[in-house]
Amino acid sequence: MEQVFYASCPNSRKRGVAILISRSSGLTVHSEVKDIQGRYIAVIGKIGGIDLTIMNIYAPNEDDPSFFKDIASILAREAKGTIILGGYFNCVLNAKLDKLPTDHGPPSRKSKAAKHMLEELGLVDSWRAKNPTTKDFTFLSTVHESYSRIDLICISKQSLHTIKECVIEPITLSDHGPVFL
Repeated sequence: MEQVFYASCPNSRKRGVAILISRSSGLTVHSEVKDIQGRYIAVIGKIGGIDLTIMNIYAPNEDDPSFFKDIASILAREAKGTIILGGYFNCVLNAKLDKLPTDHGPPSRKSKAAKHMLEELGLVDSWRAKNPTTKDFTFLSTVHESYSRIDLICISKQSLHTIKECVIEPITLSDHGPVFL
């Protein structure tokens, strides 16, 4: 049985995020922060005496950096302990490694804001940390005939050593491939 945490947009079937946690994990929840537009959910609590903040995001399509600035503010204000931030970032952090065909233009404002947020919060892209030069992708755009890695799981730098592996599974059931940490 799982503990289910979610945020959804009441006026749209397009947005929503969820976090499922096994009851056997021993998570004690202290608080939840959720977006009424279904763009993020954060669960703050403890597992085995360790403070933990888990957040799932669904970033907008627009090249607007304000979403990542808002997420940074929420995490700076609410997070406790180790942060695990995952979800649909809807932008690449490195256009040379995370996009095919490679994007040679300047990074989007949203990409810059996402990178700045991670740096500001002391978070690292866990898959890239384990695979520094590998190209793999989580999203297939048939319209643009391109692949990109826009689904990420980021973790506090000081907890990076606890990661055994981070894997991108094949894109099969939808246009996204799952990422496992």
